Amino acid sequence: MIRLGQYEQANQLIEPISDKKLNQDDDQKRYYYALGMIELFLHQAPDEAIYYFGRTLTPYVTSDQDLFGIMATLGLGLAYAEKKEFNRAKVYIDQSLQMLTRVPLADTKYLTVELSIYWNISRIYFELRDFNAVRQFSEQGIRIAVQHKSLYLLDELYAIQARALHAAGSADANERYEIALALARVNHASKLAQSLVSEMGFNAPNSETA
Repeated sequence: MIRLGQYEQANQLIEPISDKKLNQDDDQKRYYYALGMIELFLHQAPDEAIYYFGRTLTPYVTSDQDLFGIMATLGLGLAYAEKKEFNRAKVYIDQSLQMLTRVPLADTKYLTVELSIYWNISRIYFELRDFNAVRQFSEQGIRIAVQHKSLYLLDELYAIQARALHAAGSADANERYEIALALARVNHASKLAQSLVSEMGFNAPNSETA
């Protein structure tokens, strides 16, 4: 649910869980990471998110190849970007990228995590208004998704790329918007589709029949 952005449902499931009953390090990491994402994206509470991402990283991360460690590090970048503290956000972006190079992501079981990383990196660079970086990292994510024939976050990756191209005044933005909208409808991502239609400035056809 966290990966799908269903934060309200995730919150309802995690509320009854007590961290005192989680004895395994991996369970603790998943728990605190999920709480960090819920605080950041459901409650819009970046300071609370920073606390939980910090709990994910200490003392449970045992190596630079810890995927939840990478995601929590990136979560810190997202939280600081939300607080408009972009210099701090950039520190955690760079750190997560360095960690990412040391992880065996060729294993397909890590595919959704890898795509999430590229999407979130692109989002932070968008907040930093580094549109060339947005294009670079979103394109990497798109290439990986296409290579593995995965629709996971492909609509979001095209969407953030379209927004970056539009902000940079590129004529290629319209094409990316159209691809993102088509993929959002395939993925039944109605909220994203509505946002894209609004940004594109035209009336949407019925999403059930499009």
